Amino acid sequence: MLERLFLELMSEIGAPRPTTQRVHRDGDRTIARVDFEFDDLGIVVEVSGRVGHSTPAERARDAQRRNELQDIGRRVYEYTWEDVTRRPAFVRDTMRERLVAAGWVRTG
Repeated sequence: MLERLFLELMSEIGAPRPTTQRVHRDGDRTIARVDFEFDDLGIVVEVSGRVGHSTPAERARDAQRRNELQDIGRRVYEYTWEDVTRRPAFVRDTMRERLVAAGWVRTG
C-alpha cells in the first residue's frame, strides 16, 4: 500500500515513473533491493513502513545499504509511513525539488 501511494504522489507531480524493486549487486553479492529508482537521475527512494526499520540491527542494516548505494553514485532518500500517508504535500514538494535538482525537466 505504501509503495502504491508513493507512486500516486509521483504521478500527481508528473514525475517519470521510477523503476520498482531494482536490485543492485557487487559481483555476486546483493547490495540492496530498492523500492524506487529514477534511473536517469541516479535517485533512489525508500519508503519505510512501521515494521522492519526500528531495532538497532535493522537501523544498522539500513545505514549500510544507504552508504553502499551512495558509494555507487546514487542519491538515497527515505520517506516514512507518516510522510507518505499524513504529509503527502511534503513528499510531493521535496521530491519535485530533488528531481529538478538532479536534472529532471518536466514536459507537458
